[in-house]
Amino acid sequence: HKKFIECGINDTITKPFKSQILFQKIANSLGISKSLMPDSKTSPDFDIPMNNAEKQMYDLTVIKNITKGNKDAFIRMVKVFLDKSTEEMAILKESGKNRNWEDISKIAHKMKPALAYMGMKKLEEEINELHHKSKVNPKEEEIDPLIASIENRLSLVCESLKKEIIQ
Repeated sequence: HKKFIECGINDTITKPFKSQILFQKIANSLGISKSLMPDSKTSPDFDIPMNNAEKQMYDLTVIKNITKGNKDAFIRMVKVFLDKSTEEMAILKESGKNRNWEDISKIAHKMKPALAYMGMKKLEEEINELHHKSKVNPKEEEIDPLIASIENRLSLVCESLKKEIIQ
């Protein structure tokens, strides 16, 4: 952020971001009154029931904020995540079998933002570790179990999301 500000950019925001924060930054840049800004404490008009174990696997607060209470939009976003993560996991596994460290690094990097948006902290940590290990001195004995762990955890999360949200 500091480098951008030093280059003359007025402000920055990182992903994932809350729509209210983006709106606030735009409003500040345009000199719009704070009284016109939406209340950041408003919550979606629907709730997704989750048990404690599922709450630890993911936190859908960011997605709920992005969709602003629109349950159909929320479900569409979750479905996109389910489809893309399944695709990306298949590519990740194939790249692991082929010992293609560069592709492993690329796909792991590509998966990070979606995991952050879905509040999947543990998966995000494992993907970050895989991304790092596949770039810096990759070792099969470290990467193979990590891919297997990511696949297992992602499978559990996807099944939970399907059961709790899509049905």
